[in-house]
Amino acid sequence: MGQITDERRRKLAELMTSSSSLPPPPPPPPSLPPPPAPLGHGRPPQISFDPSCRWGLGDGFASYGLFLLGSLVAGLLAFGAQGDAARLTGAWLPFVVILPPILQAIHVKWVATARGTGLDRDFGFAFRGRDFAIAAGLWLVALAAATASLWLLELIGVGTPTAAVAELAEDSEGGGGITIWIVILAVAASTLVPVVEELVYRGLWWSALLKRGMSERWVLVITAAVFAAAHIEPRRSLVLFTIGLALGWGRMRTGRIGPSILAHAFINATGMIALLGSLS
Repeated sequence: MGQITDERRRKLAELMTSSSSLPPPPPPPPSLPPPPAPLGHGRPPQISFDPSCRWGLGDGFASYGLFLLGSLVAGLLAFGAQGDAARLTGAWLPFVVILPPILQAIHVKWVATARGTGLDRDFGFAFRGRDFAIAAGLWLVALAAATASLWLLELIGVGTPTAAVAELAEDSEGGGGITIWIVILAVAASTLVPVVEELVYRGLWWSALLKRGMSERWVLVITAAVFAAAHIEPRRSLVLFTIGLALGWGRMRTGRIGPSILAHAFINATGMIALLGSLS
């Protein structure tokens, strides 16, 4: 009985010795790196909004209604005060152009604070250092698209359309050259207007359509069409639509409207510089 026990002990000791000499198991394979983030932003194409957000497409229509109301009121005040329904003169010229977007800006800000979680989280109102480079690319794409659209309009006999703001400025002083009011108009068109229009169309409208579950590619097309129609300039609709596509592409690729605002400002500034050059 003692011999059996000793034999078992010997075999157990051999087994333990052989097990301790085995090589260690291989290390686990390295984890794969995360997929690259979209251009300029670290979010997926679709946005998840806070459930407490109570804004939607109705607020987009309301914002455009304020634009129409502001344009009507400003026009009636201007033409009534100066007694000339043919053209705007003096300070009334920038007043008519600036009042509607100011009303829209107040409305969008109220929507984001009272019915949502803020302009940045809800409507992508944020900027990064590289936005200037992205905006420069969008600006070039928009100019190329607008040039192609103008060429097509010429080809089909529509002619080259002129922006309504440029026509107002050209008629304001009866061809008398550049005035301080035209300069104020040009500055507002290159700064205030791009910020407000991007907040409305690539901000509020864009997010409201996404919130309803629409594909971001369809949102790009629809917001560009709404942007073009909102200007009420039928002859320029194709040009405005292509510009809207370029600006919307910036929102779609970055998740923000910072690049779109800057690109829009570059586009408007280009037009205003050309206007001032023609009037000088």
